[in-house]
Amino acid sequence: MLKPKLVLTSLLFLALVKIPCYAQHYKNFKVSIYCRAYEVRKMADTTNYLKPIWNEITRQLKVDKVYLETHRDLKMVDQKTLDIAKKFFRDRGVQIAGGITFTISEPNRFETFCYSDPEHRKKVKEIAEFTAKNFDEVILDDFFFTNCKSDESIKEKGDKSWTEFRLKLMADAGRELVVGPAKAVNPKVKMVVKYPNWYEHFQGLGFNLEEEPKFFDGIYTGTETRDAVMSNQHLQQYLGYNVIRYFENIKPGGNGGGWVETTEGLNTLNTETKKFTKYFNEKNNSASISDNNISDFCEDVKGRFWIATFHGGLNLYDRKSKSFKAYRHNDSDKKSIASDHLWRVFSDSKQRLWVAHRGDGLDLFDPAKETFEHFVHSDKNPNSLCNNTIISIADNEGKLWLGTENGGLSIFDYDKKLFTNFHRDDIDNTSLNDNSIHSLYRDKGGDMWLGTFNGGINVYNKKC
Repeated sequence: MLKPKLVLTSLLFLALVKIPCYAQHYKNFKVSIYCRAYEVRKMADTTNYLKPIWNEITRQLKVDKVYLETHRDLKMVDQKTLDIAKKFFRDRGVQIAGGITFTISEPNRFETFCYSDPEHRKKVKEIAEFTAKNFDEVILDDFFFTNCKSDESIKEKGDKSWTEFRLKLMADAGRELVVGPAKAVNPKVKMVVKYPNWYEHFQGLGFNLEEEPKFFDGIYTGTETRDAVMSNQHLQQYLGYNVIRYFENIKPGGNGGGWVETTEGLNTLNTETKKFTKYFNEKNNSASISDNNISDFCEDVKGRFWIATFHGGLNLYDRKSKSFKAYRHNDSDKKSIASDHLWRVFSDSKQRLWVAHRGDGLDLFDPAKETFEHFVHSDKNPNSLCNNTIISIADNEGKLWLGTENGGLSIFDYDKKLFTNFHRDDIDNTSLNDNSIHSLYRDKGGDMWLGTFNGGINVYNKKC
């Protein structure tokens, strides 16, 4: 799932042609937009929020249906706002449906409701009823699971395994708290459950693919494999095809389709007018930003604004002309940027501009010559970069600290062209907690703080 964004769409459904809708724009498939509660809560402001964003979306995409989510992270959309949003889309001939995400706090390790807790059960039922009153179709985002280990859950589990307990708990919750109450207030409502990319351990969280497809009216396929290098799922994109075929056989004729994640381009905020300006890649405009998927940006000492993208290389933004100049990889030019797939762009204390790649190491950019100097890992050189995927950068007394994905930490002395590398050592409790360093920070005392993916925090004290 996408994190909160400044735009309407958080997820984009690609539906199979058997899904009915008001308007058929594409020949072989239909398109639906899924709007999280965070965005729907803003839709009462149709003039300044909803209409401009919808115009931008429909300029690029032909939309058949919009899913309006009513709840996520204990945030409910009020009835007045929901009515305004429903009318807005109906007036434009767009089919509408509801959505629910049963989370308490998605950022807190995907915290969901505890279905053994009477108060939580009551809340889940209320959400289902409210949503079914408003829509004839409701989809559950792929958070209909539980990892709760409260005292009530432990007592209720008894001698069962957590998998056995949760599979039954969630199947019962689906019947008694979601589908049953929804159909009680709206007998014609179609209740759909969306399942994520299937892993064998998901049943341990209560995703019940044996029982739930029998009483839900439909299912949806979680095909958001994203990027196998960039994301922490590490899933190849062809697996989306496999999981659709799998779900087709679980409920033949009942699988609505799959979805993809959208990219949002660049937003700038004018602090005086409180208005955002949006920049998107335009296919036939070389002065537009080269990619809508932004990974990082920085401003150098000369006030130049640099933008790193996931698939479009490095961009330099011209504030006067409001245009972009792209630096893309060129196979025939060894001094071009090493790749178009960037994680970070960083201006250090010596006014040097660094570009960190996803799999292609580190580049130093020479603005005068517009060339790039490359640094990569070499198995034959222990003083080379420790890993070619760099996800965090910091400057510490003129040396470049580089956090990598599964490769540990590199400290680079550019004058000596020397990398000093640090890795996790299981028998050394003073070594790194984890080899994936996602964040770096130098505090006022000169200590370096390292945030790891799965090992907490390390602090490097140069005095020790």
